[in-house]
Amino acid sequence: MTSAKSPSSEQNNDKNSNNEELQQSSASVSEEQNESSAENQNPSLTQLGSSSETTAIRENTEVTELSTCSRCETLIKDKFVFKVLDHCFHETCLHCADCQSPLPSTCFIRGNSLYCRDHFRRRFGPKCSRCQQALDETSVVRKANGHVYHVNCFQCVICKKELKTGDQFYLIPMDGRLVCRTDYENAAKGWFKLDWLCSPRVLSG
Repeated sequence: MTSAKSPSSEQNNDKNSNNEELQQSSASVSEEQNESSAENQNPSLTQLGSSSETTAIRENTEVTELSTCSRCETLIKDKFVFKVLDHCFHETCLHCADCQSPLPSTCFIRGNSLYCRDHFRRRFGPKCSRCQQALDETSVVRKANGHVYHVNCFQCVICKKELKTGDQFYLIPMDGRLVCRTDYENAAKGWFKLDWLCSPRVLSG
């Protein structure tokens, strides 16, 4: 058990410790915030339509042997066999696994499943750390410590204030939620608790 300290001394030490922790956290995100500021001028997050993801659908007119459809796992006895990479499909099986829309010339493939561009992005593309909605190449974003946010989602989870470049805030590492400096310091003073928001380790410093 540690020795007792006077209330004023303990409060000052807590405040200094909290300020140091807050400053360390905000310092770690300021560089990425500046990067995201430049990104706002030229918003380009992830090109999901790159050659490494988009796959052309090839139609083979000459069938020399029966192939198994990767979608329905039955033999293809049709006149035409459609190929995506090394996978063979019936023409009727060439549709998005999520929305069932036909895939006429290009698609996205993951495992044996085919997807249209929109649903591949929703399933496997980057997501906003706050709202968990998909981000696309037109999204304007902010970044902090490996987390990516829509600009309007980059806000304090308590007071809902939008955080700007240069603002200090605390990033809750477990889920990417943000707390502005004012609310973080008020919680550290014991004015209210963040037990529902973050781990006790965050509050004990």
